[in-house]
Amino acid sequence: MGLQSLTKKTVGIIAVLVWLLQFLSCNSNAELLEPVSPLYELEIDEDDNGYLRVWTTFYGEGKARVPLPNGVLDVVVFDEKGEIREDYTVGEEELIIPLETPGQHELLVVGSMPRVATAMRGETPGARVVMLNIDSSGGMLSVKLPPEMVAKNVLEPPPDQISVENERILLFWFFHVDEPVHCYIEYVPGGVQGFDTTMEQRTGFAWERCLVLLTLIPLLLLLFLLLSGRITLQSKTVASKEVFPVVKRDAGIYEKILKTLSPDERRVMKLILENPGETYQYEVGSRLGFSKAKTSRILDAMEAKELIMRIKRGRVNVVRPANWILRELGGER
Repeated sequence: MGLQSLTKKTVGIIAVLVWLLQFLSCNSNAELLEPVSPLYELEIDEDDNGYLRVWTTFYGEGKARVPLPNGVLDVVVFDEKGEIREDYTVGEEELIIPLETPGQHELLVVGSMPRVATAMRGETPGARVVMLNIDSSGGMLSVKLPPEMVAKNVLEPPPDQISVENERILLFWFFHVDEPVHCYIEYVPGGVQGFDTTMEQRTGFAWERCLVLLTLIPLLLLLFLLLSGRITLQSKTVASKEVFPVVKRDAGIYEKILKTLSPDERRVMKLILENPGETYQYEVGSRLGFSKAKTSRILDAMEAKELIMRIKRGRVNVVRPANWILRELGGER
């Protein structure tokens, strides 16, 4: 019985270990770092060969995955210093690059795609088609057609932008984070001069731009009203709802008040009357050159004489003249 029980325990331990190994192997891909908005550039020459450049940015350390279209050969990886890396693994449709240090990493992947374009049977002589499927979520793709070649309207999805560079057609697609990178392109011989770069383009991307503009318009209008002073925002941190009047320093009661004060108290009163309700206690000492202890002692004496009030605002005090002084001075304006 003892041997049978021991055998069962051994089998159980082995089963648990096998399950753990399977679990770790299944979840190894979850630790791969994905590129942030990669940029794919494909240039096609007259012989239908493609030259691919992939600009990628990664954050963190670990194994970085660079998705590639099928058929990429002779891959070379450059780091942010322009030096060639040799420690990477080329799979069928991806590249695994170890990143040994944390932080931001910018990598450039260069590869060739022989015969990336294929002839179309039964179509215009010289017509070609290119199909690209990349296991990437989001990013930008640009395709430069061969010289003397123009794109047909049979493009899926329609490009977001079309331009002409050095007598060659450039097609651009901008893919969202949750959108796979794939496209179908047909092009035929033709003169670049007079090519219609306003051919059908993706409406979804333009519509989303309109949505962004519609969202920004109210925000810009609110910012304009705030800057022009037509509307104001009320602060929730104000302890009192009383509006502090602007005090005009006239003769009369103002001079009488100053005569009853000591020289230091007179300096404090002049300071807080210049901007009633908005002078902080720490500003009194810093502006007049008083220490914290001296500032507190002077304010305590003035508060005992009912000349000032201190209002708690967060962790600091706001010093303001007493209400009766504001009323007297307000009546003289």
